[in-house]
Amino acid sequence: MFPIWQIANSAFIAAVVSSTVLTLWHIRSRTHVIWDVVVPILITGLSVLIWRSVGNVAQLNVGNCSTCLGLNLLCAPGTG
Repeated sequence: MFPIWQIANSAFIAAVVSSTVLTLWHIRSRTHVIWDVVVPILITGLSVLIWRSVGNVAQLNVGNCSTCLGLNLLCAPGTG
């Protein structure tokens, strides 16, 4: 189980990384700022927040086999 601040921190980091990449892409190709930069940043941050929050339940963390826990199957390899 992760505290909510840790989940929010990972969502914030994902949003910062995507904003860096999308801003660099925007500078090179001069696209529409709102639809091509801001909206994908918001979607990235919110999707990571929801994804990590949904997987943060005790039922997914209970089991005899630590390699096949639900949380490990739900999270991407190397993040669980």
